[in-house]
Amino acid sequence: MLDKAIIGELSNSCRMSFSDLAKKYDVSVNTIKSRVEHLLESKVILGFDVMPKMSLMNASFASIMLHLEDRATRDIIDDLGSSKFIMAVMSGFEPEGFAIAIYRNTDELKQAVEHLQSNSAVREVEVVQLLPPPSSKESLRASKALEDLKTIDWKILYHLRWNGRMPLKEIAEKTGKSVPTVRKRIEFMRKHDLIYETTLVNIGAVGAGMVITLVVEIPGLSSSKQLEIDRLVRETYPEEYWLSWMSADRPMMLLSFYTTSAKAAGDIRQNLGNVVPNIRVVGQIVSGEWEYFRDFRDDILKEESGEKM
Repeated sequence: MLDKAIIGELSNSCRMSFSDLAKKYDVSVNTIKSRVEHLLESKVILGFDVMPKMSLMNASFASIMLHLEDRATRDIIDDLGSSKFIMAVMSGFEPEGFAIAIYRNTDELKQAVEHLQSNSAVREVEVVQLLPPPSSKESLRASKALEDLKTIDWKILYHLRWNGRMPLKEIAEKTGKSVPTVRKRIEFMRKHDLIYETTLVNIGAVGAGMVITLVVEIPGLSSSKQLEIDRLVRETYPEEYWLSWMSADRPMMLLSFYTTSAKAAGDIRQNLGNVVPNIRVVGQIVSGEWEYFRDFRDDILKEESGEKM
């Protein structure tokens, strides 16, 4: 499925050229361009983002499962996302959903949870602290530190936040630098793994069918075992499987699938035990619409770049 492949590539490198994508999947550049435009128009892709890697900010993230009194309204979602420690909120098709918290210490995570609990629509929350997928560039260790970034680097990142595919010429105009200088600084940040270039994906807008996230427990889970499980599930469900996340503090994974019907989702859930021995499904959420919000990282970009929001 080309759309899924494009999303996967751009999620790891949102500034990847359309010509490189076309060569990799043996299609025309116009085909890639039209598919990306369609994904944007249908809001499966909400945007592109380039940021300093979370590890350099000593930041972690957690999935907070929300059990709601009823399906979330627009106002409720906006309120849930109004904390500077909440980066995204997903409303499910049932009275449940996810919030993604980003935090640097336990106090900030506590503030995020308390903020969610303060909303009268939230009946209960369950926090799962997460590790980046092993396949993500976020897992690569940087060879430089944030202190090695120059003001021009922060200015570039400020403008690439929420608009990660901004052309070099436009970045140069906004920063008052030349195109070669901008290109050189982006390459410096890439070379030393200081940034991640990702895609803001709204998998709940895939159209026909549904996306489900299964919360599973697996005894003896480790990073190497996650990779093996990821491989097994991907080989078994090459069209349906999206990605996995691993809990940082318990033997738990979150597995996301695209399915054509509730019956297909039930079949996947029932068959997982045959794919991964000893796996136990402890929760399931049908993904609805995702919304992304500004968080404390935007404040850091503003301060370090000297730019105005």
